[in-house]
Amino acid sequence: MTKVGHARVSTREQNLDRQLSSLKRAGCTQIFQEKQSVATLAWPELAALLDYIHDDDEVDENERLRHPPSIPHI
Repeated sequence: MTKVGHARVSTREQNLDRQLSSLKRAGCTQIFQEKQSVATLAWPELAALLDYIHDDDEVDENERLRHPPSIPHI
């Protein structure tokens, strides 16, 4: 089992450091990160995370995210 994390902020001006630190403290060994607005239809790193994970992996979002409409099954 791998603990996988996803960190996201909405704008380039925002910083991912707090989320990344939290995910590392939570034991995530693979972290996908991006700066994407909720309004953006595609989040490439979230899509990469979904391609990466296996049935026995655990996903930690660090914070409850509002997901893009292109990925409604989360």
